[in-house]
Amino acid sequence: MNVKKLISVKLLLVITLASLLIFSSITLLSNTTSTLASLLTAALEEVKDAKVIKLRAFCIGPGPMPITRATNLEDAAKVLNRILEDLGADVRIEIEAEFSELKWGPFAEKFFAEYKAGRAPDIVIGLRDIPVLAKEGIIIPLDDHVAAFWNLTYFDIYPSLCRSVTWNGKIWGIPQDATPGCIWYRKDILRKLGYSDDQIARMLPPDAKGITLDVIVELAKKAKEAGLVEYGIVHRPSPGDTIQIYMTIFGGEVYDEESGKLVLVKSAALKMFQWFKKMVDEGLIPKEPPSWGTIHSMFVEGKVFATFASHVGTPSEWMAKYGLSEESFKNDLGFLAFPPAVPGAKPITTLGPLPYLITSQCKYPKVAELILLLATSPEAVAKHSIRTLRPVTRRSMAYHPALQEWPYGYTVETAKMLEVAEPPVIHPDWGKYKSIVYEHIKGVEAGILSPEAAVEELVKVLRAEIGDQVLIKD
Repeated sequence: MNVKKLISVKLLLVITLASLLIFSSITLLSNTTSTLASLLTAALEEVKDAKVIKLRAFCIGPGPMPITRATNLEDAAKVLNRILEDLGADVRIEIEAEFSELKWGPFAEKFFAEYKAGRAPDIVIGLRDIPVLAKEGIIIPLDDHVAAFWNLTYFDIYPSLCRSVTWNGKIWGIPQDATPGCIWYRKDILRKLGYSDDQIARMLPPDAKGITLDVIVELAKKAKEAGLVEYGIVHRPSPGDTIQIYMTIFGGEVYDEESGKLVLVKSAALKMFQWFKKMVDEGLIPKEPPSWGTIHSMFVEGKVFATFASHVGTPSEWMAKYGLSEESFKNDLGFLAFPPAVPGAKPITTLGPLPYLITSQCKYPKVAELILLLATSPEAVAKHSIRTLRPVTRRSMAYHPALQEWPYGYTVETAKMLEVAEPPVIHPDWGKYKSIVYEHIKGVEAGILSPEAAVEELVKVLRAEIGDQVLIKD
């Protein structure tokens, strides 16, 4: 058997088994054989005479649970080394996957410092501004790789996640994670207020259809007045995609597809600021957002009725760090999408995607691509979801045997939100937009700005910082 044919057969066999994919067509297998062979051949040609290929990866938490972002890369290298060994290739892959619990800002600062010094990792997961990274040549497109393996494996990833890594007509990453934003609330507090489980299920449906934000507010108010909680609601202590949620549920929008520009709807911003002021005035929301640790501990301990600060995967961190029991997770907590706050708006959740990216300083991009292929296989997805309780990123995972029992079946149920989640805003200034809006929310909550003044100030700052890339609408 010649080398190319040997590569074809063995690579196809190993990747197919590693991915645990079930194919109904032998034709599909035969059609991918030559592609697989050529890609591994290209990777081997890329390494030339090297005996050991060393790759580095930076992987963000920022909490402790998503360590599988790093370990799945390490496992992928082991699988690839077994393939190379079976082929008799005299080369091995070593990957140093550094897992970091740094927050998003410090993590990005560390990456860019390494990049500017010419020491960027080959693979990074934890950077979200794909347009900026792509425009500045920091990451490389993966169109050829994705096209080559689409029919074998990537076709199974939720379309919304595939769109999240696409910008300017090119694919820039491989989706690894999704964290749809939601409202978490305490069922046990509602029971103390006299509601039955059936009433709770009807009153707070997971898709939030048929209800408004007022329902959450009224329940939070009842819990506060009954002395059951310290605060009715808490929200993020930092900017996030909840900015998109807030603007949308109050009747606005943040992105215009036709022009490709960001949007501020002043009337929606005013309603949003007025709502936050009212919540603080009524003692339902703290004047200053507590720290992340305080937010999580208060909710787990039942001192808060609802949190807007978390996503569907946060319970894994609550159980690991804050003492939430599996029984309480199953029986006492509920979640739902964000309901509309004004007539005409609709329920919303955001995608919260996070992809693996390959940097332009990577010496062996073809090898790195194969690592990402294996690190996002269905089996790798299962490991990540079991560890983090985050939604599976592939549709076929609904049938994975390891995900059929509680609590892991939860990751399949929450993945349904990926079908309807709002697409992420992919714009170079989106991060700046979120930060500016968030600072004005804080100003209103602290009593520094009135809602009306906050709108006018917000318009000025957005125009100064983002210029003609933001459309201001009444």
